[in-house]
Amino acid sequence: MNGYSFSNEPGLAERLQRKSREEMKLWLLQDIRTDMAVCKVEGWNPLEYIDELIELLEGLKHADNRAEN
Repeated sequence: MNGYSFSNEPGLAERLQRKSREEMKLWLLQDIRTDMAVCKVEGWNPLEYIDELIELLEGLKHADNRAEN
């Protein structure tokens, strides 16, 4: 691997990044579940937040694809 590395240990940076991603996914899932519970109590659309997140992620995905071309 060229460039800067956090450690001389092969694969350490990748393992740390993967662990960080998994922790963020768990946090996000908790946040979504909390939002859905509040929406249910208040009588709001529980899918609105999920739709907003999907739109955000699709925008990032498409922006990344445009940057590659």
